[in-house]
Amino acid sequence: MRFFAFITLTSFLMLLLNWPFQPKSQGQHLQGPLKSQIKSELKTQFSNPQLAILAWAMATGEKKGLSPKISKEFKLLGLGFFFSPSGIHFSILISIVMFLIKKCPIKKLTKCFQLGFLLLMYTLPYLAIKRIVLIRLVFFLKSWMKLKWNLSIEIMVIGVFIISYFLGHYQESPIGFIYSFLFIGTFIAFRNHSKLSLILGLCSSQLLIACFGSGEVSFLAILISLPTIFIFTLIAPLLFFYLLTFHFIQLNWFEPILKTFMALIQFESHIVVGSFMNVTLFLFWAIWILILKKEKKYFFIAILLHGNLVFAPTIS
Repeated sequence: MRFFAFITLTSFLMLLLNWPFQPKSQGQHLQGPLKSQIKSELKTQFSNPQLAILAWAMATGEKKGLSPKISKEFKLLGLGFFFSPSGIHFSILISIVMFLIKKCPIKKLTKCFQLGFLLLMYTLPYLAIKRIVLIRLVFFLKSWMKLKWNLSIEIMVIGVFIISYFLGHYQESPIGFIYSFLFIGTFIAFRNHSKLSLILGLCSSQLLIACFGSGEVSFLAILISLPTIFIFTLIAPLLFFYLLTFHFIQLNWFEPILKTFMALIQFESHIVVGSFMNVTLFLFWAIWILILKKEKKYFFIAILLHGNLVFAPTIS
């Protein structure tokens, strides 16, 4: 747990240095003269204009015109990052393309094509994508050049974030950098642990963010959101494929998929209403007692000190 403790402490210090947070910018949206035209054409393909705006927001990060109700439903589940293209959006897509390139009959060109694809992905105007690409590049170059580094994955990931920092990514978007560092670090720290340990780690990370944000957290929302995130990683490649082809293929086969996914979000958001509780130091302490597998009596003491907030959750 040393690595996770390091990730948590470092993230806390970075959050503290950046608090109070400045108002968020509009995000790193795709730019260009064709942007408005593409968005307008996309709306004509959907029977429900809000679903068209939702698809556009997920793909580009631009939420202009998105219903406040829809935004709140994603926020309740802690899934607001779906509107900020990240590694989650592209993880499956990158894996599929890298796999297909690997099947190239000209083996000598396979590595060149894979490297070229990663460099192409790096040109996308999203800092989170750039960090994911940097991580993959490090492992790709290690394999390609057959370097025998005696470095753990933890050290390599920290090294990538140091490179990202010196590339100016932190200065461009401090909060995005911190969130990526915290959650990628959390998944790396618990990659060889049980699913329950991972959930506890994510609870700890969400508590840390909530301390500097709303001051409230829903463990139910965290639990529900995990399978939803997995579903989204499967939908995201379909979304990008649709956006690349809708101009040529007039049949809107993606709308039913997005409509079903949105119905799931609405259902889950209704479930978590009323499950939010105030964040306290004792609640944070209780989670870490479970993570470190200390005696249960310390957990119950922490919960008792947390007070009646446990039994009287607030509605976000």
